[in-house]
Order: sequence, then structure tokens, then C-alpha cells
Amino acid sequence: MIEKYEDIGFTVVYEIEEAFKLSVNFKVYEIIGHQEGQSGNFDVPYYEGIGGCGSDDKSTTNIGKANTYMTGMVKWDGCSHYYFGDEEGYIHLCGKGCIRGHIEIVDKVYKRCGEIMVKNGVSLLEGEF
Repeated sequence: MIEKYEDIGFTVVYEIEEAFKLSVNFKVYEIIGHQEGQSGNFDVPYYEGIGGCGSDDKSTTNIGKANTYMTGMVKWDGCSHYYFGDEEGYIHLCGKGCIRGHIEIVDKVYKRCGEIMVKNGVSLLEGEF
């Protein structure tokens, strides 16, 4: 399932672990701008393309061709794994606004993973979500 958090500039792809449904994997992509859509409004998000830097010519509307901001998983017991940015774990944050957005997306993803597990019949560890 794909969810856009336009208010803080991210798109997240969630996928529940199929066998036991005890964890949710996620991939987060940072929205760096918007292109004009079929409606004539600038409502189509675009992302930094793989190998790109900011809004250069490698930007894309296809998240399959976009740099990943963060990936990971959240488990039923509240344990979670996070991998940031590229292979080395590097992400670039510009000022307090980006730091606040980073904290907010980590919080939103964690809570949403819990909701997805509950929706799939999983009992979460009390007090963790």
C-alpha cells in the first residue's frame, strides 16, 4: 500500500510480512517537488532519481526509480529496524525544518505499521504503540 504525507513531503510504501503478519516493511521516498498533472494542477510528486542530487535532471515521478530516504521494518513487539539513505546510511538534512520532518516521518511510519498489523489481526505488545 502506498501513502503520501504531503504535509511533510514523503511517500511511503508499506508491505505486511505475509507468513505470520507480525511485521510491516516500509520504504520512504522524499518528495522534492510537484509536476503538473492531467488536471492542470501541480499535484504529481516527483522524487530524487537514483544517482541524482536534489532537483537535477535525474528527478522522477516513478518511486521505483527514486532514491530511498529510509527503509526498514516494525514488528508486533515494538522493535524496529531503520536504514537511512544510501548504502552507507547517509542522508542530507537541511536545517531544523528537515530535522523536524525526519522525526515526524519516523513517528508516522512507526504508528502506521502498528495500525496495519492490527488491521491484519495481530495483537501488539501492550504499551509499545
